[in-house]
Amino acid sequence: MAEPLCCKGVVETTMGLDAFVYCNCYETGRHKTPPPQGIEIEVSPDGSINCAHETVDAAIAIYAWTHQQACDHEDCTFLHHYIGNIAFVAFLRETLQRNAEKFPTILSKVIYNGIHGGDYLTLQQVNLVREELAHFSSVACDNEEDQQYLDTFRGQLTELVNCALELQKPIAF
Repeated sequence: MAEPLCCKGVVETTMGLDAFVYCNCYETGRHKTPPPQGIEIEVSPDGSINCAHETVDAAIAIYAWTHQQACDHEDCTFLHHYIGNIAFVAFLRETLQRNAEKFPTILSKVIYNGIHGGDYLTLQQVNLVREELAHFSSVACDNEEDQQYLDTFRGQLTELVNCALELQKPIAF
């Protein structure tokens, strides 16, 4: 059964927070097939590829192209991390909130709730997150399992930030 058009980019079946960095293959001319003929492409502010003048037929054609034909990255996604479900994001918020002054961008733009989507971090905000990542060493959890969860999140966020800066693309949610 084909994936419905409305589910583009949805990779988890549970509600939660996903973060993406889209590839830059189109912008750098490294796409492996040309875009569908007659459709004007635009790169959205979140870094994804869309049609400039969207019609249903154009949207379907672009979806098919970006899903597996445009480049080697499915859905033109270079990096994807499932951050966690609503409860896990609440745990992260509660933990980092103890030192809120050290994590203003992470708290207000990344983990402000556990299910936000359709927004993104600009490159300027990505740089702020990079600076805030340095403060994670000052956060300690009461038990080893919680510390491991926090360390996993820090690792995911570090990968996303490094990828975004290397590709000069936003982090999308």
